[in-house]
This record gives sequence, structure tokens and C-alpha cells, in this order.
Amino acid sequence: MATLKPTLTLSSTDALSDVTSFSVTNNLSILGDIQRVSFVMSTTSQDILSNAYNKSYVFAKNTSATASEIITIGKKSTDATCDYNNSPTITMDSTANISAGMSVSGTGIPGGATVQQIQSAVRFELSASTTGGSVTNGTLTFGTEDFITLGAGEFAFFPWSGTENLDALSASGTPTLEIMIFEATA
Repeated sequence: MATLKPTLTLSSTDALSDVTSFSVTNNLSILGDIQRVSFVMSTTSQDILSNAYNKSYVFAKNTSATASEIITIGKKSTDATCDYNNSPTITMDSTANISAGMSVSGTGIPGGATVQQIQSAVRFELSASTTGGSVTNGTLTFGTEDFITLGAGEFAFFPWSGTENLDALSASGTPTLEIMIFEATA
């Protein structure tokens, strides 16, 4: 077992300046190896983390020095309980992991379709009608709900439950995204 000790310290010489004093120190116990991966990003979304990990903490850094090479990280989910039949209405076991505006793909889903509206805890409306007839327990992929944007040289450190897939894309260029995954102790 290893211990990660993140520390953030900002300081100021007096209370009247633009910079104020702020300090955060915490300990995080981790077990197993730290997983390190790098991705050369593009304007096409690609998977960066799958739900194959236990509860973890993730460090992500955009290593680019070019201001226009911004990386957006979002969560993507897949659900294999979706029922539909040539209609925009789709029923599934739970709509808890999706939200309006998320893209939707899968068998019988028109290209560019999105979640139009969440109608209930088990039903949502697609932006277009499904095609191809009746589908029972079909697998649909939902994504991306953006939650972190990293400019050139920026980084983020965040908890991750390991129950959702994450993907990323670049606004332009091909910046490199470095990821380190720290598995939390039980």
C-alpha cells in the first residue's frame, strides 16, 4: 500500500493583495499499482477509462503547450435493457445515468440522435424515431455528458466510482492526455 499526499498551497504577503493564502493537505491511501496511460487525442471521441476499475482517484493532464488544444472529458454509459419499436420512445430499467442532450447510438438508432427528454425513471424520448422494428433489451450507448475541460498544461484530480466509462476529445489538434489511476482502499 502507498499513500498519496496531495498538497495545494497559495500564499500572499498581505490581505490587501490579489493573492490570498489558501492551503489544502490530505492523505489518500491506495493499494496495488498505479495505472498510467497516455492518449493522443483527436476531434473524434475515444474511450479513456472503462468501468473495469474499482473506486479510484484519477489524475488527468493535458500536456499540450498550444492554447487551442483543449481536451474535454465526459462520462459515457451503456445500457442493455432498452426496448423500442419504430418510435422515439425508449423504455429501460433506469434513466438515472442519462440526461437530455446526450448522444445515443445502437441498433436502429438514427445517426446524430440525442436524448430529447427524460419522461420518467424508466422512459425517455429520443430526438428521432427508431428504425428496424422491435428491439427488446437492446444495447444503447449514451455519451457524452461533459464534466471536465482541460486547457493546455492544465490538470485535474478527481474521485471516480468506476461504474461509468469516461471518454475524451480535443477541440482541435492532437494534444496528449496523461492519465494516472489510483485505486482506493476498501
